[in-house]
Amino acid sequence: MADQPHTPPSQGTTYGRQKSKWNKSMTPQGGHDGPSPRIIVAAIAAVVLLIFILRNGHATTINFLFFSWDTTVRWSLFIAVLLGVGLDRLIVWGLARHKSHEAQADATDAAGDSNGNDHS
Repeated sequence: MADQPHTPPSQGTTYGRQKSKWNKSMTPQGGHDGPSPRIIVAAIAAVVLLIFILRNGHATTINFLFFSWDTTVRWSLFIAVLLGVGLDRLIVWGLARHKSHEAQADATDAAGDSNGNDHS
């Protein structure tokens, strides 16, 4: 294959950049301006959840293990959501911590093997 002379890119090239949907300015490729789609979906879900909680204001009794509690459905839904989010964060934190400990152990093993140490 013969060496091709370098030709400059055509007029209007983005030089590895793409136009943003939000302000039509140039952003680094893969980058974006404006709100993330995840944030938009989370905001919509939060609004729908808030409407759902506020629409359920009638009284109820919660029975759990050894106690009962007279409250509204609204508060029981709100507490259930908070407990669910807290449990999710706890699980994600635990998995991330476990993964980082495994990565550290693998790095330690690799460093020991490269020094000629035998772990057998």
